[in-house]
Amino acid sequence: MRAFSSHWQELANFVPKSKRGEMLSKGFDVAKRVSKAEDVSPVDEIDWNEYEAVLGKDVVGPMKAEYEATPVSNLDAEIESSVKASKEKMDALKAHVDEIDERTKPVKEAAAKQLEMLERSRTTENTTLEETMRRYPHIYKTVMQKIDDEDYNTVFPAIDEPAIRLATIKAKWDSAKDGKLTEDKLTEVVSDMDSYTIPKAQQYGDYTYADFTDEEKASVARAHESLGVELTDELIAEYESHPDPFSLTEAELAETDEGVLRQTMHNVVTGDGPIDRAILLHDRIQKLRETGQLVPNPDVVERIEQSLGDNSIIRMTEDEFEGKSAEELTKLSQEAAATDDYYRASMFLYEAKVLEGEIDPSVRGGESYSAICNMMMQMSDNLITVQETRKRPQFGFFF
Repeated sequence: MRAFSSHWQELANFVPKSKRGEMLSKGFDVAKRVSKAEDVSPVDEIDWNEYEAVLGKDVVGPMKAEYEATPVSNLDAEIESSVKASKEKMDALKAHVDEIDERTKPVKEAAAKQLEMLERSRTTENTTLEETMRRYPHIYKTVMQKIDDEDYNTVFPAIDEPAIRLATIKAKWDSAKDGKLTEDKLTEVVSDMDSYTIPKAQQYGDYTYADFTDEEKASVARAHESLGVELTDELIAEYESHPDPFSLTEAELAETDEGVLRQTMHNVVTGDGPIDRAILLHDRIQKLRETGQLVPNPDVVERIEQSLGDNSIIRMTEDEFEGKSAEELTKLSQEAAATDDYYRASMFLYEAKVLEGEIDPSVRGGESYSAICNMMMQMSDNLITVQETRKRPQFGFFF
């Protein structure tokens, strides 16, 4: 009992946590029994002579011989050996489990990375159409091809255009005016129709300022006048020289050097180019990186990053405007502009004009002074939101 109880604490370490308390409680009970047993005085040796004097040697002799012949085992040694054997088996089992755990570590790490990628890229009900098309380019390609083919409904079979054309010719043919519709005449009409070329879809740049209606030109002039910009022939030519903001050129799509693409994107942003092109270039870089086709160019990327510096903007709070008059806000705007802090300058000036009644903050859309100012404020707010969330805008138009 003493030998067994000395290993109880060690054995408890191999018991499941849910049963460990019960195991230790039983160990305490055993320890109490051991302590109680150790306090008991040993039994005296049997006095065989005393029993022989009373009962006689003929009676006590056989009992003594049987008692002395009874084998006595060392219980402490047996328990010690049993516990030792159990411990060795448990140690071997633990070593085997540790070996399995070590072998499965790479598998678990790979699974964790796959799960992280799945969580980041899985399509949910909040995934936008643009994001879905970007993630599944084959779907995008199929959809665009069907649009080009004017195949808008794939539930029904394709329209038999030749049959419809022949039926229409026969239905609309005026024999009194055009003569009898013979087979040769029908072939001639069909050949004549086939000779017509399908008008080419209008491309970006096909519709220029010269094609604008007088109303459209007047609208452009009013917008420039409200911004204080003179609409010259040179400015119009500059507008028309801009590439399509909603698609990349063949050269840009063929480029895989990160430095070239980053520099192109940087030039678009710093040159006040269409922000949509910058977004397209950003997405192109990300796609090439995900597919392993992007050629890294850390020198150029680092140079561009360093040239940007810290251009972060701290969003202004209501407390900075609270209780200030239009005059005070105008003065704060002028002070901010003097230090080139144009964000704060514009915010203070905007609030001043609202208090003075020159800007109606509820106006949305149109070409009024209030509408343009409100749009600029919304764009400023969108810029800070992009900076805070580190996520690019979904559409450059709303940037």
